[in-house]
Amino acid sequence: MKLERLLSIIVILINRRIVQAKELAERFEVSVRTIYRDIDALNKAGIPVVTYQGSGGGIGLAASFPNRYPKYSRLKQANCSLTSLRGEIEIRSMTN
Repeated sequence: MKLERLLSIIVILINRRIVQAKELAERFEVSVRTIYRDIDALNKAGIPVVTYQGSGGGIGLAASFPNRYPKYSRLKQANCSLTSLRGEIEIRSMTN
């Protein structure tokens, strides 16, 4: 399910600084393009996911993410953003 994959991606990004799209695609058995669509969805939900170019590049959380809600842990911040994303996905599924 897409929502489970999005949550898993956030947890992975919280625990690791940078991860490659290919690695995520293999882990979730989807295409690299699907991972980039997921990253786009996370950004639209307010989770600042960025991509880094070059040999050490990949996907990571923006440096601003931990400071966005200073009273909350990073996991709690992700949960708040995912709640917003879940609502958006449910609305889209109702209109389709």
